[in-house]
Parts: sequence; C-alpha cells; structure tokens
Amino acid sequence: MFNYIKGIIGSYGSNYISLENNGIGYLVYVANPYVYKEGQEYKVYIYNHVREEEYTLYGFRSEQERDFFLRLINVKGVGPKLALPILASPIDTVYDAIERENILYLTKFPKVGDKVARQIILDLKGKLVRNDD
Repeated sequence: MFNYIKGIIGSYGSNYISLENNGIGYLVYVANPYVYKEGQEYKVYIYNHVREEEYTLYGFRSEQERDFFLRLINVKGVGPKLALPILASPIDTVYDAIERENILYLTKFPKVGDKVARQIILDLKGKLVRNDD
C-alpha cells in the first residue's frame, strides 16, 4: 500500500490529477483538482482501492483528509465515488453537520439521500477527532 506519492502535477481534469513521479504518471482521483497547479510538486496522500478488475488511486492533501475518507467509506452505503465529493467541503464543516445531525446539509452532496445521511450520522457521530494542523 502507498502512503503518499510526491511528484509534479502533469495535468488535471474535473475529478483527477496526473501526478508524475520518476517518469510514471499516476492517475489520482481527488475531491478538488483545481487546488493543484500544473508543473508544481505536491505530496499527495494515497488510498488504493482494489476491486476485481479495478485498481484506483484516490488522493488527499493531508492525512486527516484521508483518514476521514476511510471512515466515510466504512459507512454502509458509502463508497469511494460517493465519499470523494464530500471532501470537497471543509472537513470541519462536515464534522459539524454530523455532530449536529444536520441531514439537510449532508443530502446536498451528490447521491447522498436521507437514508445514507442518517447512516453517516449513526456511524460517525461522536467518533470524529479534529486535528488543528
């Protein structure tokens, strides 16, 4: 398993970046690719998602962001593609929504309905720790 990849941004799209390291360009799905600048070097924390015929890399700007992503994908009904857009919002705002049981806020994310929002709250309320980096 990779912890992080340090490399130069070659290009980006609406939901991914191309991170070049030692002549290899890694396609990494991220919550907000527009925070990265082409030609600049970044350390991107990685989650490897492996399924039968799929090997996908998801990238994060911090270990805290990756840890929150891992907690989200462990919630019943939440997979990596559903969790990633949630991380486009500030983590503290999402934490507050979970702690305050703000279903309306959580359902604003794509494909998060009432049932999934309630499950996120049930599974994560009181279990999230803020890091003041």
